[in-house]
Amino acid sequence: MTALRWLRGVCLASTLCWSAPAFAGEAEAARLFDRASDAFDRHDYAEAARLFQQAFDAAPSPVTAYGVALAWDKAGDSVRAATAYRTAVQTENMDATRKKASEKRLRALEKQLGRVGVRSPAGATAEISGVARRVPCELYALPGERELVLTRTDGSKLRRAVTVRAAEHVVIELPESAPPKASPTPGPPPAPPPAPPPASHWQNTAGPVLIGASVALAVTSAVLFKKTFDERDDFDASGRTDADAHDSAVRFRTYGWLTAGGAIALGGLAAVVVSSAPPSGADSAGFMVYPIRTAF
Repeated sequence: MTALRWLRGVCLASTLCWSAPAFAGEAEAARLFDRASDAFDRHDYAEAARLFQQAFDAAPSPVTAYGVALAWDKAGDSVRAATAYRTAVQTENMDATRKKASEKRLRALEKQLGRVGVRSPAGATAEISGVARRVPCELYALPGERELVLTRTDGSKLRRAVTVRAAEHVVIELPESAPPKASPTPGPPPAPPPAPPPASHWQNTAGPVLIGASVALAVTSAVLFKKTFDERDDFDASGRTDADAHDSAVRFRTYGWLTAGGAIALGGLAAVVVSSAPPSGADSAGFMVYPIRTAF
């Protein structure tokens, strides 16, 4: 009798007891078991293994546990087969013959595979080589560099590289929770903004300009009055008969008074502008124009 026929026979015997089911999933498990057996007959071993697993999840029994292992073994998936054989030998009420056969096959597979034991954190899910188990658990993997993915109960994930060697057992304990994220180191405080330039008032600009213009006119006036004196001296030296010297003296005197008047006017305006300007810290500037005697 083939292994599959034995499974069917045991399943049939088990269903005789399901007339008074111990739990509601037994009917669904029986339906899935029949579908798994049909897939096994079609040599669709991977599909049979998945259906046997669903039947086992609905109603755990040694029959379906062995069916999962045998189907994965036939499918050539040594990792899943070893995992299923380990579950089978740990399942209660497994008959002695099948339990011994499962243990023998498991020992053979363990010589080809590496075993990774994950001890913490309890309740998390560990996955390697596409097979996931609830922690604490034993996972099988083909030799080589593998990635262990741990999904904690809070949804956080942890990935760790694992070197797997044939016939070797590695035990891993992972942290219960994800380490807190380090807060970024505060940088230096930002530099203060540059001080705004002092407010500019037109009086602070116009005042010095007017003062400068007033001084320039005052200097010009002084030069013109000097020319007036020179022409007057020439007129006196000619016995007061040189008409050109007289005309020049009169002309320079007129220009001198005009420029002096302009200097006085600008100086007065500058004084008003400067006195009304906001304080700027600058020293006040002033000048005085003295009357010059030019009569002759």
